[in-house]
Amino acid sequence: MENEKLEIEKKINEGINLFENNKYEESIKIFEKLKENYKTSIIGFFFLGVIEVKRKNFKAAKEFFFDVLKINKDHEDANLNLGLVYLEEREFEESLIYLKKVLKINKRNLNALYHSGLSYFSLRELEKSIDFLNQTIEVNKNFIYAYVTLGHIYLRIKEFTKAINNYKKVL
Repeated sequence: MENEKLEIEKKINEGINLFENNKYEESIKIFEKLKENYKTSIIGFFFLGVIEVKRKNFKAAKEFFFDVLKINKDHEDANLNLGLVYLEEREFEESLIYLKKVLKINKRNLNALYHSGLSYFSLRELEKSIDFLNQTIEVNKNFIYAYVTLGHIYLRIKEFTKAINNYKKVL
């Protein structure tokens, strides 16, 4: 049992290393094999989803992330990645469904907070966007993208002093 666990860990690390070196096809082979051999192993499904996101194959990525959620509906990273994929596809309401699930699991998830702010910004729900962007800054005061997005919002609603103040924080 311990040897099997070490072998799985070795294969996971090998697949991640290949992924990080942009060797997607080789990485896919490793994670496909893990997925086939260990049907309840989240890692194979998850990394196949991540690879497909990197390759901009969002349909396949979503299928893999949904496979993860069939095993563990509260998987923070699978929910986050689904939210990000839907955001990339400009399906903002759908994006928010998964980002909200992440925030129920971890209310301080920086990516979920920031991307919720972006989704609301895209939906023109500016007050909600401002709220999520401010929460993002509460978690990480150095998150410059939140300040830039807040600056854009305040410009749009003609609150120029607030826009300038947010842009200054980036400098």
